[in-house]
Amino acid sequence: MQFTAKFTALAFAVVAATVSQVAASPAPVASVISTDEFLKWLDTTDAEITYIGKPINGSVPRAAQNVMVTYCSSRTQNVCGGTCTVYNGPAACLAAG
Repeated sequence: MQFTAKFTALAFAVVAATVSQVAASPAPVASVISTDEFLKWLDTTDAEITYIGKPINGSVPRAAQNVMVTYCSSRTQNVCGGTCTVYNGPAACLAAG
């Protein structure tokens, strides 16, 4: 009986230690911004940008069914940077790798 109690306590301690070591990684922050904010970022960023899809012209309203997506290789102080890819066009599956 004494062995069972000690074994149970040991098992509980091992499980508790294991659970306390598991830490969730924060998910990358993704956000939605206005078209004007996006165009301003494109004009002012020093990121290396590759464009995919239709050309982006700030003076022409975008089609209602089109989306603009940016993914970058790095993020510093909540700002995208490094090498970025900008997609403009209809809904599509994008390989962000």
